[in-house]
Amino acid sequence: MFNVGSKIRVKVLYVDKLKVYFKEPPDKDIETVNKTELTDIKYANGFVYSPDLNQDSLMNHGQKGHLVINIGVGYSPEFDGDVGFGGLFFPVQRNSEYFSCYSIIPNIGGTVDYGLTQKSSIGLAVSYQSEVVQDNDYSFLNANKISRTNFAVRFLKHLNKRHPNFDNYFGLRVGCSYWVDKPISSGENQNLAVSIPFYYFLETPNSLVPSIQFLFGMRFYFNDTIGIHIEAGIGSPYLVESGISFRFKTQKGKAN
Repeated sequence: MFNVGSKIRVKVLYVDKLKVYFKEPPDKDIETVNKTELTDIKYANGFVYSPDLNQDSLMNHGQKGHLVINIGVGYSPEFDGDVGFGGLFFPVQRNSEYFSCYSIIPNIGGTVDYGLTQKSSIGLAVSYQSEVVQDNDYSFLNANKISRTNFAVRFLKHLNKRHPNFDNYFGLRVGCSYWVDKPISSGENQNLAVSIPFYYFLETPNSLVPSIQFLFGMRFYFNDTIGIHIEAGIGSPYLVESGISFRFKTQKGKAN
């Protein structure tokens, strides 16, 4: 209700320290009104809110105290059957130019992010990807399985706290990748293949290398707990990734 006694029926989106943000159906544009112009806000459930300049309904829409678990599937150009080699993000060498790839597992990963402040969070991340390749010239060599397991920490800066169900962010992921190049074989040539291992990508069976990734992402929540996310990255371990997100509030946030 306005100070002058008039009333309007609207959908209240959120309330900050100075204004009320709302939509007046069927209008899709967001409108605002100063708190000083209102005596109260009556919600459909009967709750009556008296606007207070010291209260901010956005205070719990930030990241502080939120635990977010992401599970996703991504694409990495390093696993495409004909990968590039050398350089910062793919520091293992390919020993054979003549091979074919007939099995690729996409990058499968998970992260756990915890909100330190309203606009920043820290997290732990892990991902795994593999492919099976076969040399085209040596019949006695059956196949090799190349896999990469990545462990990392990541630091995120969140850009939007104006909407409780949308989160966009950018950040840095730093860690290490454990590469394994394992000969596999079956049938009559199995013993020969195992006795003379041929490493397609590594001169040794395994290698531990650093990883770094600059990323940008967005999360869309269907409710307070469940949502979806999509991320794009420059660096290892993926170029794009998408999946499901679970959000849990571990403490009450405070406005900064």
